Order: sequence, then C-alpha cells, then structure tokens
Amino acid sequence: MYEVVSKSDPLIGATLEIKVIEPDLDKNALHTISADAPPFIVPFSYINVDGQVRFVYQIGTLCKLKFITGSRDAGSYASLWTSIIRPLLDCGDWFMHPYGFKFDIEYLYYDKQSEQIRLVYVPTNKNVSTHDNFKEMAADITRIISVDDPALENKILRAIMKNSNPNELMEILRTFTSAQSYRVNEGLKIPSDELKVADNIRAYGESQSTTDIIIEISDKTSRAKDKKKPSGVFGGWSGKKKPQSEKAPDMKRNIQAESVKLHDIQEESVGDADAVLKNIGQSNLPALIELNIKDGEVFSIGRYDAAVGRVQSSFEFDRTTKAVSRRHCVIEKEDAKYVITDLASGAGTFINGEKLSPNTPCVLVTGNKVSFGNFGADYIFQVM
Repeated sequence: MYEVVSKSDPLIGATLEIKVIEPDLDKNALHTISADAPPFIVPFSYINVDGQVRFVYQIGTLCKLKFITGSRDAGSYASLWTSIIRPLLDCGDWFMHPYGFKFDIEYLYYDKQSEQIRLVYVPTNKNVSTHDNFKEMAADITRIISVDDPALENKILRAIMKNSNPNELMEILRTFTSAQSYRVNEGLKIPSDELKVADNIRAYGESQSTTDIIIEISDKTSRAKDKKKPSGVFGGWSGKKKPQSEKAPDMKRNIQAESVKLHDIQEESVGDADAVLKNIGQSNLPALIELNIKDGEVFSIGRYDAAVGRVQSSFEFDRTTKAVSRRHCVIEKEDAKYVITDLASGAGTFINGEKLSPNTPCVLVTGNKVSFGNFGADYIFQVM
C-alpha cells in the first residue's frame, strides 16, 4: 500500500514524493489547492505518469518539527498547536478532508519565516491517517517540545487523549492567545463563530500508516488488514465544506573525502559518549562535543540566544560564536550510524569542506571534518 523511498535534490535540497493512482485522485481538492494553495500545507508540484499522479513536495528551507526542540513560553506553545489544529477546521474550504493530512511527526515541518507549521496533504479519496495517528503524533510533540506552563501542556494532551474535537481544542488555546488574532495565516482574525463546524459531514475509513518519505497509494488501500473505524472526533468529521517493513533504501549521501589523522588530535576525556566531535578549529571554542545519543534520538547543535533566554539545543555554542545559527543542525543515530542534517542554517554545515544541502541527511564517517559555518567552528567526528 505504501512505498517508502528517500529523495534529495542537490539544488533545492530535500523533497517528498507521493504517488497516487488516478482512480484514487481527489480532483476537486487538487484543482482547488493548485489554484489557491492554503498556507498550512507543504507546497508541491505534480505530473501524470502512466496512470499515476506523482506529487513532489518542495521542503526547501522547511525543517522537520522534531528537530525544533526546546522549551517555549505559553503564547508560543499555544501558537504552535493552533497552527497544527486550525487546518483541520479550515481544510474544507479547499475541498480537503482531515484524514488526507499525514499525522506523523516526521511529516510536520516548521517554517522559519512565518514560525508556523506546514503539514503534508495528499489529494486522494483514500485516507492516509487515522485519529489514533493524530493522538500518537500529539504525544510525540509533547515529548520533544516543552512549555513553561505545565497546565497548558496538560490541558492540550488530556483533551487530545479524551478525543476532544478541534473546536474544543481551539477553545483551550484561545485562553492562551490574543483575543484579537492568532499568528496563524499571517495574523488572520478568527471570530468565535468561525469555530463552529457543520454536523452533516461524512466519515472516512482507516488506512495503513507509514513513517517516511514516499507514499504510494493504490486501490489496495481499502483492503487494509485493520478494519477498525476511526475513533473520537475524526470519526464522522471532515471539516467545513463549500456548497455544491522493510525499511526504505538508504539514499543518504555518504561523503568520504580526505580525513584528518586522528592521532594528530589532542586527546580529551570523553566520558561515556559513544561518539564525539573534537575541536581542530579556533581554540576559544569548546574542545569537545560529546554525542550521547540513543537509537532514534535527536541531538541538536546551535547557538545560545540571549533573547530567548533558555536552552534550545542539546549543545549550544556561546552567543558570540560567529556563523553558527541558533538552530544549526541535528545529529541522529540510526542502527549504529550517525546522520547529520543541516537545518537551513545561515552559514551552512560542511563535511570535509563540502556544504550540505538544507534538510538533506548525510551519514558521518570517523575522521570526517564537520564545520559549523565558515568561521573556525571545525571539528573531527570520531566514534569511540
């Protein structure tokens, strides 16, 4: 039902590709969002190929939300959730339905310019998500992003787990955001009467889910093994309407240019870390970055931002460090391999002098020179 493959373009960076057979295509939604794309979805182009419609989503400088970790104040946290939940109410204006969104933290993208979340939407009559997927995604978000007001976090998560509908969730968020406007849709005012959703709406069945990049949807979708009906608010709800595994092949780049001789690097105490980054650049920068990462975890690297006033990354350079962005890059551990991804940083991330494409994963190899920007934040990667 789903084919999962990773895609990357050397010029524009990461892309997502989704294939839908023509009989499953939702033409009304496709034509509407092609003419007037909603601001809450990842932009895409599409072509018809041999009875299939191939959608290519341009990630560009959008970063996965799971990489934007850290603590937020109540207003920012409420705005984050508003930008995730609001599209479930608005999508009917584009003939879209809520279960067409990919409810998975892997498919939530943070737009640095608008500071909002963009979701992946598949213009198909088949479901790509269930309400259970939505609850799992919500739990994942609360695990990686905290708020300095625990009451707000508890209210949101409790409401989601109790199957509260989007209207009820929005009412909770309204108490923590401005009564005049939200930061969603570029400050669009949201009168309270817009939060009402019609009752005469159709239900959608359940489909199998996936957790990576390419999704191929066929007529087999309706014959998924699990035949449970979606629970909670999304069962029988589709938003407003206008009148009328094996794992995917590993496509990550593995740059193995010239390496620095490890015996030439001054030895430092590395504690219990399984891998480290050792400084070979400016002497005033930290001598060692210990990578204490378990499989599936994310280790973020950035620069301390005094304006925010709280730690945003797993490791932070001093606020005066040149060329290092506040959220610069992340390193993940996957099956004993370490994978680095640049988060569309201002000065870029370099491996052995080659600049990485934004949001394009690259496997690290012992001896790789990793440079954060181009002002001397140079390190050697070493597995212990």
